[in-house]
Amino acid sequence: MRIGVMLAIAVTVATAGTAQAGKGSENPDRLIAGRTPGKPEQCISQTRIVDTRTFDDGSIYYRMAGSNDYLNRPHDCSELKSDRSYVTQTPSTQLCSGDTLRIYDPTSHISYGACIFDQFVPYPKVRKP
Repeated sequence: MRIGVMLAIAVTVATAGTAQAGKGSENPDRLIAGRTPGKPEQCISQTRIVDTRTFDDGSIYYRMAGSNDYLNRPHDCSELKSDRSYVTQTPSTQLCSGDTLRIYDPTSHISYGACIFDQFVPYPKVRKP
């Protein structure tokens, strides 16, 4: 029991942090341009996440180690903006559809509520010749 609680706390802390802003873009279209989306997946491994970007349309782009990057458009997440952060609480090393993310301002620490992850849509990386 003690180990389970410690693991849950460690995972919560590991998933907290500031997501990188969309670098002036209001949606992730430029990151997925020229890519064909794959079949949506229920979960992604947090240990493979290299970079995370949030966008003003409420979407989150995950750049991953490996062959696919992922885009998630959480349900009813209009408060998620490129200049805000989010924290997830998950009992495992994966982020899954249905998990909750809590939105906050990283400077003032004002909370903007929560929303739920949708499915993770894979976008295969384009190989350069």
